Amino acid sequence: APGYAPALVDARQRVTRVELHRSLRVAGRVVDRTAGAAVPGASVTLYRRDPVFAAGFGFRFPGVDWVPAGASRGAGGDGGFAFDALSAGSYILHGYADGRHGWLGPVELAEGGSAEGLEVKPGGAGGLSLEVLDARTGAPVEGASAKLRPLAGPPVFLAANADASGHAAFADVPPGEHRLEVDSKDHALALESLAVADSRVERKVLLPRASWIVVVLEGAPRRQGHYRVSALLLSEGEPGWPYTSLEGARPMAVASCEPGNLEARLKTRPGRYRVRLEACDPSGPSGKRPARSSDVELDVPEAGEARVGLELVAGA
Repeated sequence: APGYAPALVDARQRVTRVELHRSLRVAGRVVDRTAGAAVPGASVTLYRRDPVFAAGFGFRFPGVDWVPAGASRGAGGDGGFAFDALSAGSYILHGYADGRHGWLGPVELAEGGSAEGLEVKPGGAGGLSLEVLDARTGAPVEGASAKLRPLAGPPVFLAANADASGHAAFADVPPGEHRLEVDSKDHALALESLAVADSRVERKVLLPRASWIVVVLEGAPRRQGHYRVSALLLSEGEPGWPYTSLEGARPMAVASCEPGNLEARLKTRPGRYRVRLEACDPSGPSGKRPARSSDVELDVPEAGEARVGLELVAGA
């Protein structure tokens, strides 16, 4: 209805009453962080916190709680933007202009209130310089992929690749706490949390050679669809996995098996681990519920693989 925010209704349930709330507004300008001048034409996206959204993935990663609250906006000639027809909740604004990112929030909207006069400032005076080396040989890792994600922000990231000397750099980094992720096709993932302010931060990243947990699906697999295989760390250790569980924030790794290929390869670091393996068919009638779950002890050799079978439930 005019003047009210949209209401979400679960189509699977019988609904006899729907409550509508007056729509709220978020408005402001995109401005240059250094000069304070308006940035016309910048892209602005509004994200709303939705903790339930992560349940659809079955695991967590930085930014997963934030979902787009409608289409992005282009800032006007004065850098201005506005989002209307909003409901109460927690929001983050993300601005992008000329290759620079910036975010503002969380902005809390209460019933009957709005947030106006906000300023989103892409870029920053800080930077990050990396030297990426093989942990065993000390040789530069050319082509290594580096991502910098805000720890408490929208699901966006800055990206860079290492050159022949193993160097990669990030410029115009927004200030705040970030998570650095570095890996290559032949190396395991290195994770580090770091703060970036108004100066350049330097880091040497040592990447260990990748090892693998190879999960072989056995039994009676579906002929159609694909399987998602996950590993949840139950013991201590540093497997270098990028995700965490919904409960307890334990490290997780996820890989897929396409039809006709019944092996899932999970990149990891060498070590002895106790893990919970699960396989499910996200497209099947059981949704993301596991078709099979098993707790196993694994010895993963350096630059090698540990193979383990996972028997599927007949007809899954």
